[in-house]
Amino acid sequence: MAQILCFGDSITAGFWDSRGGWVSRLRQNFDQKTLEYQFVDEKTGIWQGNDFYYEVYNLGIAGDTTEDLLKRFNSDAEARRGEGEELIFIFAIGANDAQWLVAEKRLKVTPAQFEANIVKLMAKARSYPETKEIFFVGLTVMDENKLNPVPWAPEIALINKNVKAYDQIIKKVCQKQGVEFVEIWDEFEKLGKKALSKDGGHPSDLGHELIYKLVKKQLEEKLFVDHTPGV
Repeated sequence: MAQILCFGDSITAGFWDSRGGWVSRLRQNFDQKTLEYQFVDEKTGIWQGNDFYYEVYNLGIAGDTTEDLLKRFNSDAEARRGEGEELIFIFAIGANDAQWLVAEKRLKVTPAQFEANIVKLMAKARSYPETKEIFFVGLTVMDENKLNPVPWAPEIALINKNVKAYDQIIKKVCQKQGVEFVEIWDEFEKLGKKALSKDGGHPSDLGHELIYKLVKKQLEEKLFVDHTPGV
């Protein structure tokens, strides 16, 4: 039995996917798998189950940076800890850190501070004795033609060279810390604009499906979770 806590920003929260985003899809998959292992014993009439029981929580908040997440991490994690249950942390954060502040001509969170924040998040996750695994999901490609500047927030811009640089910082820290890194960037580039919603910054249904499949595959490989066909 384990709690899967998915921390992140608006992409983690599921904006603007008709099925609620990649975390929602992940939960549906794990819920279905859990149900498959539950049954009522024909002889006793007693409900039965087995060791496969995972609860997936979406802890994405729109606009969050790593600094915002650090402030709320402990309270959000503590509220979902269960006695005797393992914890699996999935972080998907960083695009908002890479925002370019147009008037100030600087990044919202410096690369050095961003790297330090990633290390702190890993340390916080590891501080729980129940922690089994930690995953970091890579960042997604943006349509910078629509986001330089951002129409609904012209004081900021999202530029791919900045976002990719922060994606590589996450990957580097994961390699140093022995944490699982889920590669997203190259797969998004292959899909092109099909992977993005009309706003150019959030994934489309196709983009969320891609993230879900990549995260799920790596979870299965690391946690030895059986694949549920067709889910």
